[in-house]
Amino acid sequence: GLFGLPYQSMYCASKYAVEGYSQSLRMELRNTGIKVVVINPGDFKTGFTESREKTVFSINNTQLESEYKAAVASMEKDESIGQSPDVLANKLCKIIETSNPSHRYLIGAFGQTIAPTLKRILPGSLFEKLMNDHYGIK
Repeated sequence: GLFGLPYQSMYCASKYAVEGYSQSLRMELRNTGIKVVVINPGDFKTGFTESREKTVFSINNTQLESEYKAAVASMEKDESIGQSPDVLANKLCKIIETSNPSHRYLIGAFGQTIAPTLKRILPGSLFEKLMNDHYGIK
């Protein structure tokens, strides 16, 4: 949960919730020897694309429907060229074996792992324009 994405509001909201939960747990468990780590993965070829439930619009708004279709097409393209889940699994194994892991790991293609940095350094309106452009939102 590092930033929102168009037409992924519920998905992003759940990731933000996990972020807050993990930060709280990390502080609560600090003196127990239990390490809490957040993994922020990019796109991996997991079958997620094929199992996605598509939204059925209950209102007649051709612009929203068109933007939604463009955004989903962009997501599916990114997911179809995502890395093998083995890359993620290997990194997770290394993290588990680390005695003092970082609080967060960004794992994925460069374009996806650089996005949180871009969000921090760019004006909000420019970052949102870049995201909208990527997802085909006018």
